[in-house]
Amino acid sequence: INLGIVIDHSGSMMEDIYQLFDEDGNPLFSFDENYDLVLPEGYTSPIDNAKKAVKTFVTSFDSTKDFISVIGFSATVDRKLPLSQNIGEINAIVDSMQADFSTALYDAMNTGIDEIKHSDGVKVLVVLTDGQDNSSISKWNDVVDKAIVEDIPIYIIGLGNVNKDTLNLIAESTKGQFYFTRSSSSLDTVY
Repeated sequence: INLGIVIDHSGSMMEDIYQLFDEDGNPLFSFDENYDLVLPEGYTSPIDNAKKAVKTFVTSFDSTKDFISVIGFSATVDRKLPLSQNIGEINAIVDSMQADFSTALYDAMNTGIDEIKHSDGVKVLVVLTDGQDNSSISKWNDVVDKAIVEDIPIYIIGLGNVNKDTLNLIAESTKGQFYFTRSSSSLDTVY
């Protein structure tokens, strides 16, 4: 298996509104005497939940025969690990991601396809995003066209405020699947 993992680490990956507000919209956070935000007990940012989920997911593969590539993005693709069997390298690049800037989702997906397309065996792209693309040069249909040509299904995990219709269209068009979750605390289960 040649797995491309694409991870959104845009600025919105710091805030999980489903951990910050209850079902009735009441805030679960407060402010201290210096007006600094006090997060609810047990709050974990989406980027931290994503890192944990991806690292757990990676351990389910056979590192003696499977290969994993990691692409990290915010405003641009700024993290890229070519196909590797080194779990330490994979975990290090995942751990290096910090939430910042905007979202270049389609460019990151194209980069992910490029990283795995020349490998032998099964090729799959797994993408996590929590926002709408607002920085890519590529369009969603460019991603679909490239994935179809390379015969790479795209599995997309949409978190929170995503365009479900477009993400589902990309996944279905490439013979992948789209998964949606409201809160990053369920990413372990989704992966």
